[in-house]
Amino acid sequence: MCVDGDGRREDSGIEGAPVKAIAKRLSRLEDRFAPAERKPRDYFRIVLIRLDRIPGLEGATCHRTWWPNHTVHESVVLGRSSDSHELTKEELDQWVAGFPIEAEDGIRCIPLPP
Repeated sequence: MCVDGDGRREDSGIEGAPVKAIAKRLSRLEDRFAPAERKPRDYFRIVLIRLDRIPGLEGATCHRTWWPNHTVHESVVLGRSSDSHELTKEELDQWVAGFPIEAEDGIRCIPLPP
């Protein structure tokens, strides 16, 4: 504690309290609302494949939605490979990234490819 020229007491603990309170509140708001740049924090991906064929992008479907906790849920149903080439994780990630992230609108049925 120190006294300034006007005779007021300055306690560094008291000065830091409002800053800490603001930082804590800001952190809670960031957890509650999506980041300003709408970048997801986490991803949850479900990939369905048929075991009787090589999975590929021919006839595949993808649906991406925001969950309330700012996680992106990705439902991917793979089709068949047109050239017997096995799909890599990088190719799948690039393909999925091309789909927009939509707001959650309840339960949605996705048909399986033939």
